[in-house]
Amino acid sequence: MNANIKEETIAALSTTQKASGIGIIKISGIKAKPLAISMLGKLPEPRKAELLLFYNTDKVIIDKGIAIYFPKPCSFTGEDVLELQGHGNPILLDSILQRLVNSTGVRLANPGEFLKRAYLNRKIDLTQAEAISTLIAATSLRTASCAMNSMLGIFSDEANNIKDLITKARINIEASLCFIETPNRIPIRKAIKLINKALLESKKIYIKTKLYNNFHKPNTIVITGAPNTGKSSIFNTLTESDTSIVTDLSGTTRDTLAKPICISGMSLTIVDTAGIHKTKDILEKISIKRTWGEVIKADHILLIKTTLSKDNRIPNNIIRNFSGKSITIIINKIDLTKEKASIKTISNNYSIVKVSAKTGEGLAVLKDHLKRILDPNVNIEPSYICRKRYLCLLKNTIKHLIKASKEHIRTKGVLIADAVGLAEKEASKLVGESSSEGFLTEQVLNELFDGLCIGK
Repeated sequence: MNANIKEETIAALSTTQKASGIGIIKISGIKAKPLAISMLGKLPEPRKAELLLFYNTDKVIIDKGIAIYFPKPCSFTGEDVLELQGHGNPILLDSILQRLVNSTGVRLANPGEFLKRAYLNRKIDLTQAEAISTLIAATSLRTASCAMNSMLGIFSDEANNIKDLITKARINIEASLCFIETPNRIPIRKAIKLINKALLESKKIYIKTKLYNNFHKPNTIVITGAPNTGKSSIFNTLTESDTSIVTDLSGTTRDTLAKPICISGMSLTIVDTAGIHKTKDILEKISIKRTWGEVIKADHILLIKTTLSKDNRIPNNIIRNFSGKSITIIINKIDLTKEKASIKTISNNYSIVKVSAKTGEGLAVLKDHLKRILDPNVNIEPSYICRKRYLCLLKNTIKHLIKASKEHIRTKGVLIADAVGLAEKEASKLVGESSSEGFLTEQVLNELFDGLCIGK
């Protein structure tokens, strides 16, 4: 661990900077213990919550709240940690922070620094650190569940198992090479069994990791269509707000409006846009250009119409203009046409849903439809989430293990040591172990932890 980090004590607000019911400040480092004594008038009993007064340097009471002291190494960071839980008044919380950072050897924490110290002190491995980052930014319950599994070490355990199998294989190979002139081939046979087992387990993890890798990505749904078809009404209904202005006048919406929503535990961003039509108005042309820009970026399109042919045929202009996009065509205003709410799948990319934004009829069907198409693996049990970097590492591990297996067939095991060594190196990176090339450089660590919020 860096010598400067060992000497520096950090402090940060772990809760919102806005007024709230509670505010939590964390302190980690060698100054946590003396700060507890000076601020609280005593050192709290380890890992037990105590209701105490918080004092400034002049012994004036700042606040009254809960204090918990975690002596090293049994803390999140592996250092002495003091947690202060007070009232969520920003003025009081800032006063406590100023009291802390005015002390010698104490400074405000950088983004993700508590997590970084936990990793550097070997309290968690790199995959667990990244899982915590994903958990904080999770946009669905499924993502959060997968991230929690990773944080609890499920991926780490499986990755370590692969690494151990490869290491045992390498040891057996080296043993066979030491006695290559003897007829005893037991070590090399053991090595090949271990290689094949490691290869099988690596492929299993690769498939699961690839399946869940993109679950944390939020989906963007763009609402588009001709003017006065009820786009803004659909937007307001889905977002349960009156954000978008609704009138009977054509072209009321001139700019794009975006709002996050949650459907059955899945986070989405809904975007309302200006109506697409032919016009000579300069402002309307700019608005329509922006609409097409949003359509291009969309993960899914809600195309609002009020009519469609009796055979539900998709018009050629829709297929041409929205080529390659996943589209739900919404037939709105069925309260006027006296039709019933319904859904029909035309193809993998096209579905038709009949609704009434005015009465709400069919909107539950629409939400279920969006959940299903945007989360196609909804019935699969959550496993874990890892970054794309780990997909590359697993792919490289598999490649070297396959090569080792082929070398055995071709050369009777004489040249498989190099391939197994490379596989072991890649597998070590899976659990964040440093390689001879310095895989975990300061830059790599900073890129990971700097993306987190302050106080984590």
